[in-house]
Amino acid sequence: MYARAEKEEHLDIIRYEIDMLDFVYRRYADLDCGQQTSDQGDLNAYLECFLLHYRNLVEFFSKKDIRNDETNLRIYLPLAWASGKLDVEEAKKAIRQDLFEKHWKRLSIYLAHCTTYRVKNPAKWKPQEMYDELNQTLVDFERVMQFHRLRPGGIPPVAAPRMTSGSSGSTETLTRT
Repeated sequence: MYARAEKEEHLDIIRYEIDMLDFVYRRYADLDCGQQTSDQGDLNAYLECFLLHYRNLVEFFSKKDIRNDETNLRIYLPLAWASGKLDVEEAKKAIRQDLFEKHWKRLSIYLAHCTTYRVKNPAKWKPQEMYDELNQTLVDFERVMQFHRLRPGGIPPVAAPRMTSGSSGSTETLTRT
């Protein structure tokens, strides 16, 4: 059972996003590998939750402009969230603009749901590849910030089952192989 912890500082928000990404990726991978029984709704729910938390983290680790109200948390602005645990130069090393440019806009369009774009351009998501692309950044961030990911079920996130290469990861039609 996953319990949502209280957020006492801004870093807790980032920790929560990382914990949830790990949690939903693990559940999705277990279902997609056939290690647990599921129906199409379960797979779609975990996939969409994974995409949401992935998008939030890709945005955090980007150089995306902040809102005028200065409520955004960004890796390159550690004074807003790191409580003195990370300096600006260390933070810049964690910027993943490549992942932001590769995924963020497309994720945002698809997570909006009510768009014609979604029907005209069905997505084939690759959660395993996406997770692998971001995971080392999360491991490095966790080391620098000196906190530990929750590892739902007591299993390290890097030990999640590998999905078959035939997995579509589509939010439109998702089939298990």
